[in-house]
Amino acid sequence: MTYLETAAQFYSEVAQIPEVGLCCVQSTFMQLPGLKIPVAMQ
Repeated sequence: MTYLETAAQFYSEVAQIPEVGLCCVQSTFMQLPGLKIPVAMQ
């Protein structure tokens, strides 16, 4: 399996079943108008 295939599989799986702490969003210190970070991504 190539790197691209591995990355595609990984991101496909985590998009379907997000895991707490998996995303790089760890704080909301930066606020952007209209941006709402889902709890699952925090």
